[in-house]
Amino acid sequence: MKKIVGLLLFSFFIACTSKPEKKRIKEPIDVVTGEWKEIISDDGRFKIQFPDYELRQGTNVFKDEWLGEIENHFYRLNIQDSINLNMTYDITYSLRPDLKTDNDFEEMIINEKEHLISTFNGQINYEQVLKERDYPGREILTKIDSSKVQLTSRIYLNDGILYRIMVLTDGGKGKLFNKSRSKFLDSFEILE
Repeated sequence: MKKIVGLLLFSFFIACTSKPEKKRIKEPIDVVTGEWKEIISDDGRFKIQFPDYELRQGTNVFKDEWLGEIENHFYRLNIQDSINLNMTYDITYSLRPDLKTDNDFEEMIINEKEHLISTFNGQINYEQVLKERDYPGREILTKIDSSKVQLTSRIYLNDGILYRIMVLTDGGKGKLFNKSRSKFLDSFEILE
């Protein structure tokens, strides 16, 4: 009995005086080397690659005071609870027959930037006209509120369909311009 009490006291002493084991902090990962899957939308006439996690797909309807109801169709991957560098991957498309000219597109971009600033208390950090395709495009980088989170948006207009490709990245975890962000954005292709 004395041996058991002695062992318990010794174990208690060791437990109280030993330093706790340091927790291993997992480094954020760039999922570019993992599995990716191609999504093809016949209705949206595009294809794009997502990291191979479960996607949400759906449609949101919102009312515009001039245009009436507009349907936004989306594919969305939210992985912000993981250690991935990017928190969200998203593509949204909507039928926009009202956007017929480059001027219409430019006006819509102005409204989009105002929306990003007001909705997210955002700050536009970067904007570039995308000229590598046969249709108008724009890339906009928005800092969200006073955080390190950044939203990269690429917006294209082709044959009355407006495309928004977006990646939400936690700049505090590592590289803002990471390979998986680029792979997702660059994989977008309009199908004829």
